[in-house]
Order: sequence, then structure tokens, then C-alpha cells
Amino acid sequence: MHVYCYLLYFFFRIGFITGFFIHNKTETFLDLDTKYILPLKTKFLKTFENQTIEYNENIDDIFYDKKEFSNCVSEANNRLETSWRTKILFETTPRGNIIMFYDAYKLGFSFYSDQNVISYDILNAAAMKYVSIFRCRDFFIDESISLTSSPFIKIHFIDEPKKEISKSDKSAFVKLQNYSKENHHKKQHVPKSLLSKLFSFEKPKQPVPQTRESDAGAGAGAESEPEKMKNKFLYLGKIHNFKITQPAPKKRKVLARFTSPLLDNIKLDSNVQRERISYSDFKKSIQKSSQEQSSAF
Repeated sequence: MHVYCYLLYFFFRIGFITGFFIHNKTETFLDLDTKYILPLKTKFLKTFENQTIEYNENIDDIFYDKKEFSNCVSEANNRLETSWRTKILFETTPRGNIIMFYDAYKLGFSFYSDQNVISYDILNAAAMKYVSIFRCRDFFIDESISLTSSPFIKIHFIDEPKKEISKSDKSAFVKLQNYSKENHHKKQHVPKSLLSKLFSFEKPKQPVPQTRESDAGAGAGAESEPEKMKNKFLYLGKIHNFKITQPAPKKRKVLARFTSPLLDNIKLDSNVQRERISYSDFKKSIQKSSQEQSSAF
């Protein structure tokens, strides 16, 4: 019996060592996310190596001119917004389905999803697929992933440096006097009385701790790195709120052309009410009407 148990233990031991009896590991959400993100990321990075295909051919030239772009987008139902709303991506992710399109006004990726919270990495991977399909790679502005920075960052997201004020301009500003410092200075030089001089007690000054030159140099030389630009994602609600068709512009109802003397009188009365008459003109009109009545008699 003992020999049989020993042989069974030895058999299972060899099986575990060789890998026959290893239990299959259950996949977590992180594993599913990496399986979804990595292929899309590698495919997106290959677009920078492929020079034969123009991956920005669908982007209008107005996007690269800030002034013309702001004038175009300020109009309601402009052509940039309406055209990019028709370029829609239907994507299945480990966190649920996503409907995504590019918002030309807000310069970000708008999406519908049944999940209220989706990680930035998942949305970023969906945006990589979007710009690769619709040939608009400059819309993707994430500097931590993109090999070359998008020109949209300098055009739309970085403000122009302000002009420095010259010395002649500085003289135009009034330099106010800081009275708080003067009062503080006066308080320090208040004459002490005789008793205060005799029984005054001053605390000994503590020596200031000296720092090492190497530490001071390291602190002065170390500069904070500028923050890298990231994509903007706009959540628009559940998928059932998405409308695949855009509403047609409403036509104004024009009444049939109908004329009558009654309508003409109403228009004349309204025009008279809109006109403003001064008191002198009103007085002259009364005098004129009275003269006409007297002459008639």
C-alpha cells in the first residue's frame, strides 16, 4: 500500500514538473485590455514607417489655419462638424461597445458607450484605429505614443507667447509705495525706554544650517519636465442615445400671398405706431388741422 501511494505521488509530481497538470489561469480585465491594445498600438506605430500612404489625406486644410478654422467653426451647422460626424467607428472592446467620431469643434473624440467609465488606454486604442481607418493621423495628439508630434498641438493647444513690456511702457504704470514695509521699518526703530534697556533680554541667534554645494546644485539644475499632451475624449451618453442620421434643416413655412385692403390698413397703422413724432411736429399738425377747419367754414 505504501509503495502504491509513493508511486502515485511520484507520478503526479512528474506531471506537475513537466506541466501536464497545470491549472489554466483565468484571464483578468487587465489581460483582456492588453490583448486589445497591443495589436492596435503596433499597427498604429507602423503607419509612421510606411511613407507610401498619406495618413492625413482626409483632413481639410482649414484645420491647419487657426484663424480660418475659428471662423468656420463659429457658424452653426458648419461643414467641418457635419462631415466628421458622418465618419463613425463602431468598435467592440473588452469594456463594451463604443461608437466614436471626431468632434471638429471641440477637437476631441466623442463616443457613446453603455459603460459610464472606460479607461483612457482603451479609448486611446480605439482612437488609434479611428485615425488609421479615416486617414486623419494628426487628430491623434498623444505625445507619449505618437512617434512624431502632431502639428495640431502648436496650432490649437499652445498659446502664443505674450509680448514683453519695454522700459518705456513700464514708465507709464504708476509704482505704488508699499506702506506696510515702511511701517514695519518704523516699528523696529522705536526708541526703548530706560527700564526696557536695563532688563532687556535678547535670544541668542541660532546658526543657519549650511547645505552641501552638491545638493544645492542638484536642486537648482533639476527642472520639471513639461507635461505631455494627451487626447481629449467626450462621453455623450448611452448607445441608445446615438442617432445614426443627422436631422435635416427645417424649412420655413411661407404663407400664400393674399392681399386685401384690411391688411394694408393694419400695416399702415403698425408703421405709424413705430414712427416717432416730436412734440413740435405734433403741435404743428394740430395748428394745420385747425387752420384747415377754419378756412372751410
